[in-house]
Amino acid sequence: MEDRQKEKEKARLRRHSYDRVREKTKRFFKWSRYWNYLPKEDIEEELWFRVNLFADNLSKCSCSMCCNTRRNKFESPKYRLTFQERRFFDSMEDQLKDL
Repeated sequence: MEDRQKEKEKARLRRHSYDRVREKTKRFFKWSRYWNYLPKEDIEEELWFRVNLFADNLSKCSCSMCCNTRRNKFESPKYRLTFQERRFFDSMEDQLKDL
């Protein structure tokens, strides 16, 4: 019985997160200038399409600003690391220099 409650809680949290991302996407597209160029009757349909398209994954672009830095082919391997990994390796190099 307790496992079923946990599963329900997880499902509720997933639905909430998905709804939250959809609202965020909707706010972004309403804010953007893109809507100024559409006819009034097409705005609601286009908004629904964009929100559902981008709700699963907000970064649909693979440019260097949007993509995951670990997978960016244009960056050197040094800059593909996260800041935490960079700090770790820097501190490790400092410790090795002290020896």
